[in-house]
Amino acid sequence: HPEQTLWSVVGLHYSTNEKRKEMGKRVLASAAQQLKKKGRHRAVRTLDAAKTLFRDLISLARFNPGDRSRSMSLDDHRQLRLPPEADFLVPTRSALTPELPSKVCQVGRSSKRRKAFTENGTPQDEILRPSFSETAPRIRRFESGLEVLSSKAKPKKLTAETTDGRRI
Repeated sequence: HPEQTLWSVVGLHYSTNEKRKEMGKRVLASAAQQLKKKGRHRAVRTLDAAKTLFRDLISLARFNPGDRSRSMSLDDHRQLRLPPEADFLVPTRSALTPELPSKVCQVGRSSKRRKAFTENGTPQDEILRPSFSETAPRIRRFESGLEVLSSKAKPKKLTAETTDGRRI
């Protein structure tokens, strides 16, 4: 599930802790290799785009717009453009948390083999895997204007437009 793990793993790639950074690079390289073997080239391109996005977000966070600035444009710094092949989930709990099918009971000591029930209540053996929402919103684009908050660190408030039309 590269789309779901992307937000927690790609950040390691830019960690200031060298051990974490090295681990993040190994995990991303291994994931890309496995995805290529499975023919999931779009997911590989999304991983590559995620590295660029995180680098740009970190650079934006470190940028000091000056003492009096309350807003700025991404055009003044670096435009955060998402490549068409990028498929970034909006990192919400519902999008990143797997769900097991309902009406399930445990059979024996195995955590992978369970007994599911059909609509009429008849037991049916199957191996269940966690599933993620297929309709979870994706980030469509970032708005060019952003707000600079008034603390010493000058954090920036970035707004994204999602595939379901919301601004977050």
